Parts: sequence; structure tokens; C-alpha cells
Amino acid sequence: MEYPRAAHLTDAQLETVLYETGNWMVDDIQGRHLCWVPSLRLALEVATDYARTMPAVVTLSRAPVDDVVIFPGQVERLRKIAATLESNRPDPERSEKTTGRSLGWMSWVCQGTC
Repeated sequence: MEYPRAAHLTDAQLETVLYETGNWMVDDIQGRHLCWVPSLRLALEVATDYARTMPAVVTLSRAPVDDVVIFPGQVERLRKIAATLESNRPDPERSEKTTGRSLGWMSWVCQGTC
């Protein structure tokens, strides 16, 4: 299947949008959409799951106009990049216990002063 409007983005460019909300499609070899997912990160996971059972998953594309298309070799590289990023994140349980506060959206942890 041809994607005339599609941009080829580098791994680094795609890494910046891994967790952004968007409409991503997992496509088969004929260009049929197998499913829609709300982020590139989830699209990588779904593509990996499909690849275990049916080797016909070949691309990920961003909807609605297929302006970004990611082919199998890059899917695998991005999946590894995402796994590395996630393994390097601090453990919230550990950080909470050592700093006395939680991470992200959570509020301060009471340290006996409440």
C-alpha cells in the first residue's frame, strides 16, 4: 500500500510523541485497519501482540490522513526505545518513601505532621 502524503519521521521525532493522545491505526499488509488506539505507545504494544499471532501487521499510521506511517523495522526500534524509557523511570513507591512526597498528580504524603 502506498502512502503519498505520509511523512517519514525519525525515531527521535516519534519518541517525542510516544505518549501523546492521538488516533493511531494498526494496519495489515493490505492496508486494512485492524484497530484504533489512543497513543503511539499503545499502538506499538498492539502491533507487537498482533505480530505474535499474525505476521501481516506491517504499519502503524496516524489518523485521520495517514500523515505519519511507521513501518515494521521502526516499530520494533520504537518499542525498544519505549521499554528503555519506562525501565529508567523512577519507582513512585521508592521515591515516595525517600522524599516524603508522591510524584506527578498525587498530593504530599503525610509524614506525621497531619
